[in-house]
Amino acid sequence: VESASAARDDMLSRRAVLEDLVETEYVRIDGEDARAQLARRRAELEALVRPDSDLDRALIAEREAKEAYDAFNSRAAAAAAAQAESLATQRHLEAVIAELGDRLDDALTPQDRDLLHGRFTAIRRSFRLDTIDHTASQVTVQFAGEGRAADARVRSAESAFVEAATRYRDTWPAQSADLSPSVDDRRNYGDMLNGIVARGLPEHEANFLRLLKERSRDTLIHLRDEIMSAPRRVAERVEPVNASLLRSNFDIGTHLAIQVKISRSTEVQEFLRDLGVVVDGNFEDETLAAAERRFERLSHVMRRLGSSIPADAAWKKRVLDTRGHVTFLARELADDGRVLAVHDSSKGLSGGQRQRLVVFCLAAALRYQLADAEDAVPRYGTIVLDEAFDKADAQYTRMAMDIFREFGFHMVLATPQKLLQTLEPYIGAVTSVSNPTRRSSEMAHVAFGSGTS
Repeated sequence: VESASAARDDMLSRRAVLEDLVETEYVRIDGEDARAQLARRRAELEALVRPDSDLDRALIAEREAKEAYDAFNSRAAAAAAAQAESLATQRHLEAVIAELGDRLDDALTPQDRDLLHGRFTAIRRSFRLDTIDHTASQVTVQFAGEGRAADARVRSAESAFVEAATRYRDTWPAQSADLSPSVDDRRNYGDMLNGIVARGLPEHEANFLRLLKERSRDTLIHLRDEIMSAPRRVAERVEPVNASLLRSNFDIGTHLAIQVKISRSTEVQEFLRDLGVVVDGNFEDETLAAAERRFERLSHVMRRLGSSIPADAAWKKRVLDTRGHVTFLARELADDGRVLAVHDSSKGLSGGQRQRLVVFCLAAALRYQLADAEDAVPRYGTIVLDEAFDKADAQYTRMAMDIFREFGFHMVLATPQKLLQTLEPYIGAVTSVSNPTRRSSEMAHVAFGSGTS
């Protein structure tokens, strides 16, 4: 039965399919036409939903408008809440201000209120209830610090007053016999000061400062400048000497140069420091106490300069005679300027070298003493040398004579006969002195027609 029932159902199903197939039109099963319609519908759909389509722009505009609307509603709600909070805060602050206003009117003067307002605004420009306590704490700390500093200044002023009063009592005991060094006696000290001023002490002090500035300072500045510039003037005088030395060789391929070296003693340096204390500094803004210290140093210097005590007189010569403030070095230079040797004395030299160095330095010293810088020859040119060149050989003798001749000196030489041949080109005559009997001297004079000196 079940098998027959199933067969019957299958036949009915096939019949229904066949009937439906008979009734179906051909157009409905035309696949090409269906696909074409599907493509057209898709194209229409894509045209509607593409990013730059009107529909897309409309959707975007709608979304943006909704977002803007929502944001505006949120801001409006926040503003309304803030306004309500501000109104509540304002009412509270007005109540606090009204409560405190009555207290401030009685407790503070207008000057105090202005001071407090300036202190508060210096820390924070605006006042708010949540920050006012912190600002007040900061202002309180400032006032506390300034109060401690003021107390310290008061104690310092009291100490300074006691010190000054004690010094005044020790300096002028007769005038201050009725005064105590206590700060409680300051009014009596003030009365005494007013009396001193009334008797013209400020005018005397002003006159003292003027004289100290106009006379003593100007005079001592000139004195100090003279002492300080003396080595430079000596160096300038030595320059023409070195120019003359440069013309003659000191040795083969070398020449001698004189160098001026500042050599101030400790006494001279202390003297210059004392002068500096007197003349340096700002006289215009100087206090009376500083001027008195300056005058004390000036008085000490002037007392020693004017003293007739032998020790002070010797000191005066040492500090004022600038010839003793310099020393001379003899530098032996090669033709290319290299320093081969430096001599500050004749130590370590052989006899001939020592005499050669002495002759060169002697010629330079004589040039320095006897000729001005612009003079071609010395004002006084005759030089007498006893035992001249007795330890020098012929070469060094000729070098020394070249130097003296270059300086323009007229040489008178007392020398052993062994050097006559060497000296002949430099002299105009020879006088021989002998004493064979040891009773009387005999002289023989020979002149050279071609002599050069």
